[in-house]
Amino acid sequence: MSQKQRYRFTIQSVSPVHFGDGEDGEDGKAVLRNSSGEPFLCGNAIGGALRDYLRAVQVPEQDIRNCMGGVEPVKQDENTNSDKPKESFVTSSIYISDARLLKREGKREPKVYREGTAIDAHTGAALDKQKYKLEYLPVGTELSFTIEFEDQNFESFIQIWKNGIKSGALQFGGKKSNGFGCFELLKLERQVWAFQCAEDVDAYLFEGSNDHSESLSTERDEGELHAQMSFTLSGKFPYGVYQAFALSESEHSIEGTLTGLLKEGGTYVIPATSIRGLLRQQVYKLLIRMTDSTELADKKCAEMFGSKDGRGKFSFEDVKLSEVKRVVVERPEKEKDAEPTYVKIDRLTGSAFKGALKRQREIQAEAVIEIGLDAIDESHRRYVFPIVYALRLLGSGQLPIGGRTGIGLGQFYANHTVMKGHGLETSLSLSNSGRIESAVEATLRIYYKEFERWCRAE
Repeated sequence: MSQKQRYRFTIQSVSPVHFGDGEDGEDGKAVLRNSSGEPFLCGNAIGGALRDYLRAVQVPEQDIRNCMGGVEPVKQDENTNSDKPKESFVTSSIYISDARLLKREGKREPKVYREGTAIDAHTGAALDKQKYKLEYLPVGTELSFTIEFEDQNFESFIQIWKNGIKSGALQFGGKKSNGFGCFELLKLERQVWAFQCAEDVDAYLFEGSNDHSESLSTERDEGELHAQMSFTLSGKFPYGVYQAFALSESEHSIEGTLTGLLKEGGTYVIPATSIRGLLRQQVYKLLIRMTDSTELADKKCAEMFGSKDGRGKFSFEDVKLSEVKRVVVERPEKEKDAEPTYVKIDRLTGSAFKGALKRQREIQAEAVIEIGLDAIDESHRRYVFPIVYALRLLGSGQLPIGGRTGIGLGQFYANHTVMKGHGLETSLSLSNSGRIESAVEATLRIYYKEFERWCRAE
């Protein structure tokens, strides 16, 4: 008897999602769309994410090839003169469909974009004339894709992938290091076709019947270890925070342009890219001091935070602001504009530009900054000290976030940096301004030794 199984995953985004073709269009980096103009995530991209996750949880490479195919080396005869190793291609035993967008109430979703500025990884400053525009799918986007296989039982892989989505470690699309591509699993369904005779095959091909369908649990398996560490700062911006995003006219009633923080779904947010760039630049400075080599510092920074060639070890999320209060300037009653206003200065002469008033919206608020660290193996320990070092500077107000930091904006104050997760029996709380407790300091010294050895290695 032959058997065919199909698993359907229905997932919903809990973060922005971007999957593109790498090309810059008229409206910036666009989301990949089909001939009907509908966004979709191609099966190859899904397969790549699934394969990478199997490797991350240390599934043997041979088992992965047996399931998903790939290239494997072929043992050569001792008498062969060729120095070039022989390889053979193993055909995939599973089929992965494209992920299609599930529409809401039959309506086409409007395009949404996020603007940003490329950051110099060495200085942490914005690169001149390097603004970009990125199309993305918003939180709440639902996608559906299927995985099919015949005869062979890869149910254990289905369980691994299910648990990966539930834990947040298995993500889809691009910009994952910047907080994109996180999903929750809404439904997991299985269909099984049993082929005992020709009539069963005909029923499957022409009628789509002769199947057994069932809904499977979407809960994570008991006892599975979530191999990740987390670092959290809970604090506030007492003096205000600002970034130069152009606000829509519906956000204000003044003439001219008003800039301020990004606002999505009625909530002010600081993009994950801003936090990642700020911490990366501070860690880069530390690596320069430790290695005395810009080349090594670049290499190790790329390993930690990612680069164009690959994903880093850390994951960042957009920072959502709460308890928001606008900074207002008291002016005579005849002036309705209460937003802070500044005069643009010519840096060469020191004089003011004529008619160059800049209005900006500054926000006082509370926020929680959360960072994840992949902890699949013990190598993650080398990355703990440098990120804690940078986070304590951030939480003590010494590493301001956003723009106009020269006038005191962007200072973030959190009492503690909290570490928890893999490798820690309990959470550790490190003071950002006072002396660290001796027990916590002893643990941090162990992480420092790991970091120091890593810095010395070429």
